[in-house]
Amino acid sequence: MTVVLLENSDKFQFIKTFLAERHIDFCCFASVAELQRWLEAFPVPEGIIVDLTITEYQDFLVRISLRYSQLQIFSLKNISPTQQLSRLTAFLKRLSAADFNRNPTRVLFVDDSKTVQVKYRKILMQQGFIVDLAANVKEGFALALHNQYDIAIIDYFMPGETGAKLCQKIKECESTHELECAVLTAQYKQSVVDECLQAGARECMFKNESADLFLARIRALLSSVERKRQVEKERSRLIGLLNSVAEGVFGVTPDGRIQFVNPGALSLLGQSVAELIGAFPHKTIHPTDNRGQPTSFEHCFLQQAYLLGDELRDWRTLFRRADGSLFPVECSVTQLGDGTDQQGSVVVFRDISEQERLEKNWQWRLNHDHLTGLLNRNAFEEILNRELNRAKRTHDSALLLFIDLDKFKLINDELGHAAGDQLLINLAESLSLRSRDTDFIGRLAGDEFVVLLTEVKPEEYAELAEKYRSLLEESSLFWHEKIYSVTGSIGLSEVNQKGLSVGELLAQADQACQVAKRKGRNQWALFDQESQADLQGNWFKRLNLAMQNQEFSLLQQPVFSATDPKEQVGTNCYLRLSENNTLISPAIFMSDAKRFGVIKEIDKLVINQLIEYCINHPHGRGWFSLSLSVEAISDESFRDYLFELWQRSGLPASRLRFELGEEDLFKFPQWKKHLAKLREYGFGIIISHFGMNTQSLLNLPQMPIDAIKLDTSLTRELATSIPRRHLIDAIVKTANQENIEVIATHIETAIELDLLQAREINQLQGFYLGKLEKLNS
Repeated sequence: MTVVLLENSDKFQFIKTFLAERHIDFCCFASVAELQRWLEAFPVPEGIIVDLTITEYQDFLVRISLRYSQLQIFSLKNISPTQQLSRLTAFLKRLSAADFNRNPTRVLFVDDSKTVQVKYRKILMQQGFIVDLAANVKEGFALALHNQYDIAIIDYFMPGETGAKLCQKIKECESTHELECAVLTAQYKQSVVDECLQAGARECMFKNESADLFLARIRALLSSVERKRQVEKERSRLIGLLNSVAEGVFGVTPDGRIQFVNPGALSLLGQSVAELIGAFPHKTIHPTDNRGQPTSFEHCFLQQAYLLGDELRDWRTLFRRADGSLFPVECSVTQLGDGTDQQGSVVVFRDISEQERLEKNWQWRLNHDHLTGLLNRNAFEEILNRELNRAKRTHDSALLLFIDLDKFKLINDELGHAAGDQLLINLAESLSLRSRDTDFIGRLAGDEFVVLLTEVKPEEYAELAEKYRSLLEESSLFWHEKIYSVTGSIGLSEVNQKGLSVGELLAQADQACQVAKRKGRNQWALFDQESQADLQGNWFKRLNLAMQNQEFSLLQQPVFSATDPKEQVGTNCYLRLSENNTLISPAIFMSDAKRFGVIKEIDKLVINQLIEYCINHPHGRGWFSLSLSVEAISDESFRDYLFELWQRSGLPASRLRFELGEEDLFKFPQWKKHLAKLREYGFGIIISHFGMNTQSLLNLPQMPIDAIKLDTSLTRELATSIPRRHLIDAIVKTANQENIEVIATHIETAIELDLLQAREINQLQGFYLGKLEKLNS
């Protein structure tokens, strides 16, 4: 048993002493270069002991383990000598067991002299070889056909045919051609040596040489045989890997032609080996650029990368199938050789059609409202901002419409959220059908819609506003065999070169909408700067008055256990601004609250409201969740204030959970640090609208959170959408592994409840289980 020790210091001297005391052959090397030269001259050792605290040795170990898959490896670590030797003892036992089970070397010895046979058989058997004897060419060839030998040692001068003839027969026979032959002769003759080498012998040895020299030649020959077998094993292993991977793999020669392809590539491309081998990849695989436009050989990016020896990682482009269709791939190009001797390239690629479809789907969901399919607030504001910039450059005008349905809350309360949702869907379809290709429609929140009409003239404003008012008047809801009519109020704001911001424009349109409602509903109104109070002052005054008069209130909705929908585990709280008996959603005033710097004051007010409620209802069920602004969560002084306030109340911190939308999660830096700090105080964290962003899915195991709320785009249509079920199952499994609760919201029917319970959701919330009510303190 031979062991190689690779280390360059004296700190492991006790290892050398341990090996020597047990009479184990070992060679010690201080550098990778020394070891590589030794491996070229000697057989592969049974094991290697290596100091993995050295980076150079780690890189070498990766290469040698790939080349010699059977090599046993023992890593030296920074642990006590006693622990090290205990591990080493177990390692040496494994080597001994492997050495015992290893098949001994088998030698075919052919010589017509009994004396010579006995002499060399004794020498070889003393070294542990198994030796079979033959007296002539016929016997020797018969044994070679029926047995597996590592080498054949053949006497040249024998009665009848010579040893050279036996070498030739062995090499010409398909079943024995890999057997290495050495010819043994009593005298040196150049003609004999030449004849034997031409017949296929690897070595010529002489009978008058010493036994030590003879054995040295045999070991060298066996080393060559072992290296050849190792190369063949590695080749077979690599072929097995290539055939087993689903990715496509093909090799390219230095002059840019396809050298090999694996079954995965043939399957993805739909082509045969005959069509690909020897052809240029540009011609058969990627004749276009990444936009699908035909490109020449000289301008093909990948083809030139092969010729220039460039490497690529995760390069996205288009490949062509046999039928001429293109499909998106992600490929990597790796050069073969050591940099000075280019030996071609290996290309690994995979079909990313489904991935791109999912990415586009995710991108669409990030920009669109999940219920109506219209643009969401963020996407609409981006488009409105672009239109503002265009108006400043061109002095063209556009018109912004803010639409608020009249008495929408009554439909929700009387018929349920499912009916309300259907009304919103119907209205979204009507708006989309009536709009032009150059118009943009979005849903801000609840029953609030916005429409951007581009390239319109001021004299057209009244006609357009009346057109959309009539559209709302014509809309209706057919529910449970009854028809419910709908109207809406519309506020108009002109988009021009005056330099207003997006927030100011939306606020103008919202204020005009409120004017329309005061006119008697089912009306429209155009924002007029001269006849109305200054907008900024108006909103600043409204928000401050609301804080002074305690007009900010909380609504509550219960959250239940999925295993027992009658068991309430928590309460979800929603912020509203109450004006003129109307509850206004934060989507309307939140941007102004941030702009005027009062958002954190509003957060403090609602937290105090919740504390007062919890003190007056000490036997409340479970936890309460509340949405805080990003500005508050990321403010260390606010967090300290919050903790002190809650501590003074005497309430356990575990009763309060803070909710943050997934869409806001990555908008402020060091969010993990801020959320982790809140959890250190004992508060819980919930991420809502979860599942809309692939980044969140990947980061879920590392998130410092207690629960996630599935986005309703995942739970809608659960009865008919198998992909949604699979995605929810994956999220639930990952969350459960990290002890993160999964909450499903907006449950409107018994069917939705059953489907979600089957997905092993932890908690449930929705109109079917509990309505929204005011949180009265």
